Amino acid sequence: MRKRKAFTKALYGHAVRQRNLAGFTLTELPVVRKRAFTLIELLTVIFIMIILASLSILMVSNLQKKARDGQRFSDMNTMIAALKNYKLEHGSYPGLDYSFPRDWVKLDHTALTAALKPYQSPLPSDPKKDSSYFYTYHFYFSGCGVGSFAVLAIKKVEVSSNKYKEKAACDGGVLNWDDYDYSYLLN
Repeated sequence: MRKRKAFTKALYGHAVRQRNLAGFTLTELPVVRKRAFTLIELLTVIFIMIILASLSILMVSNLQKKARDGQRFSDMNTMIAALKNYKLEHGSYPGLDYSFPRDWVKLDHTALTAALKPYQSPLPSDPKKDSSYFYTYHFYFSGCGVGSFAVLAIKKVEVSSNKYKEKAACDGGVLNWDDYDYSYLLN
């Protein structure tokens, strides 16, 4: 009997009571009450985790929009450099030779792509890959008191604070590019 008590003490870490009923030995373990979280505590933690997760999702979404807008402005600067290089070599911006329609041309237009291929290839496309977001180009034969000029524009940006960045302006206010969130006058 002593051996059995020593064995159960070594096994369970404390002494256990044993009963002998009808020739069978039953071992009773002492009742150890485990401390657990209450339902209120669990719900509070889950609620806090949901709030933190939703805030982080919103932050990541806003950061992605800002990154795409940053890419758009970077693409615009690259396109401006390519168009200025074209003008240095040819004397004017693409379109003076009537190869373009007399309206806004998206950057994937065949004539513009061909004209700028030596300066930048391929031409950039909007990072969102959505048809409502695009870059566009327009060549004017005259206006704004400067003779021929061109305007490069972004149709839409995603972050509202970027909508009020530089917009192309004409001296006399003759031409208006308010349909575009961002535009740049090349003269």
